[in-house]
Amino acid sequence: MAHIPPDKLSQMRKRAEEHLARIVEHSLPQLAPHDVQTLVHELRVNQVELALQCDELERAQAEAEESRNEYRELYESIPIGYATVDAKGCLEDLNPAGIELLGLATTAMPSKSFTSYIEPDDADRFTLFCRTVVGSQGRQTGEFMMKRADGGAFVALLQAVAVRSDKGQGEQLRILFKDITSRKQAEEALLRHEAELVAARHLAEASATGAIERESKTARELLVNRLRLDSIIQSAMDAILTVDSRQQILLFNRAAELMFKCPAREAIGQPLDRFIPARFRQDHRRHVEGFGRSGVTSRRMGQLGTVTGLRTDGEEFPLEAAISHVMVEGQRYYTVILRDVSDRKRVEEALRESTERLSLLIKYAPAALAMLDRNMRFLAVSERWMADYGLGERNIVGQYHYEVFSETPDRWKEAYRRGLAGEVIREEEDLWTRADGSQLWLRWEVRPWHAADGS
Repeated sequence: MAHIPPDKLSQMRKRAEEHLARIVEHSLPQLAPHDVQTLVHELRVNQVELALQCDELERAQAEAEESRNEYRELYESIPIGYATVDAKGCLEDLNPAGIELLGLATTAMPSKSFTSYIEPDDADRFTLFCRTVVGSQGRQTGEFMMKRADGGAFVALLQAVAVRSDKGQGEQLRILFKDITSRKQAEEALLRHEAELVAARHLAEASATGAIERESKTARELLVNRLRLDSIIQSAMDAILTVDSRQQILLFNRAAELMFKCPAREAIGQPLDRFIPARFRQDHRRHVEGFGRSGVTSRRMGQLGTVTGLRTDGEEFPLEAAISHVMVEGQRYYTVILRDVSDRKRVEEALRESTERLSLLIKYAPAALAMLDRNMRFLAVSERWMADYGLGERNIVGQYHYEVFSETPDRWKEAYRRGLAGEVIREEEDLWTRADGSQLWLRWEVRPWHAADGS
């Protein structure tokens, strides 16, 4: 409700009194004294009611204004970037943390689209991410390389949800984003600090003189390293577990708690098998033991392929893992870094299904249909194409068009060149003379298709 200025209220009251006076002037002479008293009483009651309603409306307005101000203060004070993006990808709103994160020099809204702050190598993946958010109508999370206004790149964790615009302009995306570059350095830092711990241990063992002093110094260094390592482990976005030679869990960080839906106090001391589906446990145990005997000290993320994890609620999910091991006082310890790739696998499966549907659509199309790349090599052809041109059971996918059809006339080659330039060309009746002398009357069309980058 809009606030009504005092002078406006005064004018409204004056008009109401003048209107009431006219009514009284024309009506009161016709009313009995008792009716006049009743009318006056009703008017006074109505006046009080209206005054109370006005007070209530003004109080509600004040509460609404206070609520909006509190929300705006929260929006402007959160330390995470918050952007509102319209259906065309243009920024509609960006909070101060987002402006600072993108390195913008002014608090004025940037005119660029949000995609312009995504590194080109991640632009297509970000577009697919946005479509997934709109299609699922749920909250989605992803990691992307972003760039600031000065061109500096950083790794960002994005969380987005689609909402209906209150202006009736279709879907909007509300995007939370933050810099997680330091988290990406955690894996390398973890291995580096493990090496530092081993080096410190060897140095202590090699010393014969000044043992007490060196041991004290080494203890301080180990304590500092341990504290530094613990901070990195607990703040890491990936799950980190350490197990002993019996594969009993010794370390279970916060990200692991969230991933496996299990508090650390329940996981520590339990066998690692608890978080692996039963059908994989024996093979996994042999794999870890074999890795310990192999002489290789670490294997990075992705080298082990995709493994399957098991949450405490029974849900299975795909993981990527990195593993390293170290010997301490004759005891072997393994550290595993795990990353949930469920979202990526769903995207890959959707892409595979889409490709299969396209292949089937072309293969069984009721017309002679062929798809070629920019180098005029066949990507897919319909069965009708193969039959109409007498190609039998040959597999021409990957072959050069002009090797398959050496008799292609120059006018068609020119049509292909125009098609590759983006033009749609068609001919309703065209006589084609084959190399064997046979003739075909054709109706044809050349239509370009575009890659994801627009080429």
